[in-house]
Amino acid sequence: MTKAKSPPSYGWDANIFLAWLGARVRPELNMSLLEAVVLEITNGDANLVTSSMVYLEVLRAKHTKKQMKKFELFMLRSNVTILDMHRGVVKKAETIRSKCLKMVPKRSLKSPDAIYAATAIMLKADVLHTSDDDLLELSKTDAVNKLVITYPMPKSGQGVMTETGE
Repeated sequence: MTKAKSPPSYGWDANIFLAWLGARVRPELNMSLLEAVVLEITNGDANLVTSSMVYLEVLRAKHTKKQMKKFELFMLRSNVTILDMHRGVVKKAETIRSKCLKMVPKRSLKSPDAIYAATAIMLKADVLHTSDDDLLELSKTDAVNKLVITYPMPKSGQGVMTETGE
């Protein structure tokens, strides 16, 4: 008997939530692919992991009641895991930032981005979705434990597109 393959696990940076809600959409971000990922998660064909810090970045004051309801309901899904920031996450994020500063050429990574990467690593995400150039440049590097970091794309598109979404 063949063992069923577990669904992919996606990590999301806050900028993906913001784009999905209709705020701060970068031209490089393919919204059709993002919607395909959302559909996978909604249908239970993929899992989502993120940091509790997302609640500091998806601000009620910057969104409509309808957008916030959409966000809050999505976050309650049983296949969405929200990791609270604790000492282990913060220490992992510090390690990532320190490794970035030792890279040649040296890379600077903001603390929130390091937290999202640390969360994805700690929760064993298959890929971290972001539209942040600093994070995208770190894909598959030692600084992020070889974590794959891409623009959002559904599992059917993994490996078909480049990490820049092209």
